[in-house]
Amino acid sequence: MILRSFFLFISTIVLTTGLFSQKLSLSDDKKILSLIERFSDKDLFIQGDAIRDVVNYGNKAVDYLVLSLADTNDDVRVCSAIALDKIAPEGIQAIPFLINALNDESSDVRWCSAIALGKFRGNANSAVNGLQKLLNDKEYNVRWAAYTSLNAIDKESINVPHDVSDIVTILESLTPQLMKEFNVPGVSISIVKNNAIAYSKGFGVSDVLLKTKVTNKTIFEACSMSKPVFA
Repeated sequence: MILRSFFLFISTIVLTTGLFSQKLSLSDDKKILSLIERFSDKDLFIQGDAIRDVVNYGNKAVDYLVLSLADTNDDVRVCSAIALDKIAPEGIQAIPFLINALNDESSDVRWCSAIALGKFRGNANSAVNGLQKLLNDKEYNVRWAAYTSLNAIDKESINVPHDVSDIVTILESLTPQLMKEFNVPGVSISIVKNNAIAYSKGFGVSDVLLKTKVTNKTIFEACSMSKPVFA
């Protein structure tokens, strides 16, 4: 009886503390795949933890991440791009897959992939064309990511137009998109070149109720825009 009680006592200690137990760990490959599966979880904290743990595997996880970058689940693709961004500049083999992801239907995937490519700097020269196209993306954060990465990869590739007619073409294309995106009812834009007004045009309305159109004579409050001139 005493021996049985002693045995139960020792067994309890072993089970509770893990003493003498063997850890049957999965291979790294299986662990990485298991973590990537968590990318589809709706809990953002679980996604974040999974990304962090995958990133800890470094280059070893890249081959799996480029595969999950083509997953049918949007969250999985986004998390994969974020993980590749965190691993970069390691994982250079991911560049072609990230370039392909610049055409993803999800703006979040395009955004995260564009940011990731910038981390490879000069090694991602092959991404320049794809990133240049994103400068006209309908989503602001994607355009910003493309500009930021182009600046890191090759500043000259940004191709900022200097001719007024080219600038006007871009303005008249992007302005309505930006107004809709940021819920701006009206705006007036002018371009000054050689101390003269080279372009002036109003977009939208100055009064939402009356539907009064903005013209180049509509008066706006300058507010903080005057600070660079007078401060």
